[in-house]
Amino acid sequence: MGAASAAVYGALAEVTPFVTIGEGLGFGAGVWLLADEVAVPAAGLSKAAKEIPLTTHLYALVSHLVYGWITETVRQAIRGVL
Repeated sequence: MGAASAAVYGALAEVTPFVTIGEGLGFGAGVWLLADEVAVPAAGLSKAAKEIPLTTHLYALVSHLVYGWITETVRQAIRGVL
């Protein structure tokens, strides 16, 4: 999941630089919202969002923000080499 979404992000960043907003933080927040908050509960792989403590949501959000930032940092480094 992480590698696939990062690959899509990298490809989109080349044609639509808007996706790099906030040095990848927007991407991380989007993955958190769409995957953790919508898709995973809808697929029955976790409890409903209402049943999960707020602290868990915040931890997941911060984790995804770090993931987005790291993804953008690595993308920039690879882009610099190419």
